[in-house]
Amino acid sequence: MSRDDRWIVLATFGARWEADLIVQALRAAKIPVLVDGPDAGLFGPGFSGGFSPGVSVKVPVEFAEYAREISSVFEPGPYLPLDDEDDDPKEQT
Repeated sequence: MSRDDRWIVLATFGARWEADLIVQALRAAKIPVLVDGPDAGLFGPGFSGGFSPGVSVKVPVEFAEYAREISSVFEPGPYLPLDDEDDDPKEQT
């Protein structure tokens, strides 16, 4: 990595486990990743308690564009309502 040690926030999440998918995808692409957030401990069923301050995923500035391309795969798409007209039992008789 160059001497430019500036990092940008790529994404933020409510808990570290929510960030894991993007973090592992970035690491697989050989992009350095820094996960920054509180590690006070996990609680709740399945140790899935959240953290109020949140967790940020950071990457070096020189990898920002490539990291955004990779992380865009995990962004939710637009809401598409189900077309229930074909499934209405009243109309099938």
